[in-house]
Amino acid sequence: MSVVGEGDEHTELMEAEAAVLEKLPLTPNLAQGSLMKAIWTMSWPIMITTLSSSLVGLADMHVAGFLGSETQAAVGVSEQILFILMIFIMSTGVGTQALVSRATGANEPDEAARVTGQSIVFALLMGLILLVIAKLSAFGLVHTFSRSESVAVVANNYLSIYVLYLIPFSFLNIINSAFRAIGDARTTLIIMLSTTAINIAGDYLTVMHNWPVPGLGVSGIAWSGVIASAVGATIAVNRILNSPLRNATKYIFPFIGSIIKRIIKIG
Repeated sequence: MSVVGEGDEHTELMEAEAAVLEKLPLTPNLAQGSLMKAIWTMSWPIMITTLSSSLVGLADMHVAGFLGSETQAAVGVSEQILFILMIFIMSTGVGTQALVSRATGANEPDEAARVTGQSIVFALLMGLILLVIAKLSAFGLVHTFSRSESVAVVANNYLSIYVLYLIPFSFLNIINSAFRAIGDARTTLIIMLSTTAINIAGDYLTVMHNWPVPGLGVSGIAWSGVIASAVGATIAVNRILNSPLRNATKYIFPFIGSIIKRIIKIG
C-alpha cells in the first residue's frame, strides 16, 4: 500500500538505525569493528526470539491435537484471528523503534523515554479497544473463517479467553521494540524466552497432566498464553525500570499528540 511520505519515513528509520550504531552508549562495541559483526550482534537474539514465538504456535497446535481434530482446527482459526488484531499493536512498535532509535542516536535520552512512555500507553489503549471489539465480534469472526459449527463453538470459547492476551502483549511489544531501538536485543531475548518457556510448559501441564485444574481442555491452552504473556510483561516492565529508559513512566500521561501522530504515521 502506497502512503504519502513513505519514502521520508523509510529514510528516517534508516537514519535512526545508523545513528544508534554510531552513538549508542549502552553497546559501544557495535560502532567498532566490522559492520557484519555489528549486524550479527543485533540479529542473532532477534532470530532466536522469532523462533521461540514460532515454537509457541507449534506447541499450541500439538497439544490441541490431543483434544481432537476439531479442537486443533479451532485453535488454528482462533490464533489467526488474534494475529490479525495483533498487527495493529505491532505497527505501534515499528513507530516506537524508529523514534527511540533516532532519539538515542541523537543523544537525547529524555526524548527516547518520552516516546517509550507515550508508546506504552497508546499501545495499551489500542489493546483495550481491540479486546472489546474481539469480545463483541468473536462469534461472528469465527463463523467467517470456519464453516463447521462444532469447530466454531470451540474456537469461540478459546478466543473469548485468549483475547485477554492483547493487554500484556501491548506492553511486551512496545518495551521489546524500545530495547531493540537502544541496541539491547538480548534483553528482548530474555523476556521472550521466559514467556515461551512458561507458555509451552503451561500447554502441556494443563492439557496432558490436568494441572492445576483438571478438565481445562482447550481453555488451558488459552490461559497458558495469557498467563505467560502477563509474566513476560511484568519482567519487561521491571527491566525497563532498571534501564536507560526508566524515565518512560514519567511520560505516560498526558498524551502528546505530536509523538502519537508520528508513531502512527511510521507504524
